[in-house]
Amino acid sequence: MSESERPYYAGSKPFEQRVDVDSARFGLASALARVCERIDELLGPREWTWIDAPAEKAGACHEGDDRGGIDFSRQGMTRGIPREHFAELVKIVDEEVRPMGFTENVDISNDGACEVNLFNVDDGGYVGIVLITDSGTFSMRYTTGCRPSGKAGDGRDTNSGNADEAGDVALS
Repeated sequence: MSESERPYYAGSKPFEQRVDVDSARFGLASALARVCERIDELLGPREWTWIDAPAEKAGACHEGDDRGGIDFSRQGMTRGIPREHFAELVKIVDEEVRPMGFTENVDISNDGACEVNLFNVDDGGYVGIVLITDSGTFSMRYTTGCRPSGKAGDGRDTNSGNADEAGDVALS
């Protein structure tokens, strides 16, 4: 697969060397839970909604001949965040997900929203954070990108049956 055909959140490491999908998704959910706690400490206790319960297992995906797992998850939304706090929120999220390899921050803000995606260039995936400026609604989500299904990037395929019939996400 050529570089121009790869999804923007695909990892650059060889597939079998990437951190496995379960480690990524549980690590991201934990990191973003800490973000919620830190925002509560910074701005006072908030009501957090839009937090997806952990899926029993990651969805199926493939990149070319490599088959693995992928997870997409919403990990928090709260209201009443003033725009002037967005840079602080980016810093908090960055501090929590950077140790997991999410080191490339891309600001895609526009007139109505402050928005930053934090990419893991090596293993794949991104964390997206958005602040809708007129309502002060802040939200977080992630995708792991397609990663090996087994532990520590061993490349095992845990799907049974034909992956395409099982609803595979094709990333080719």
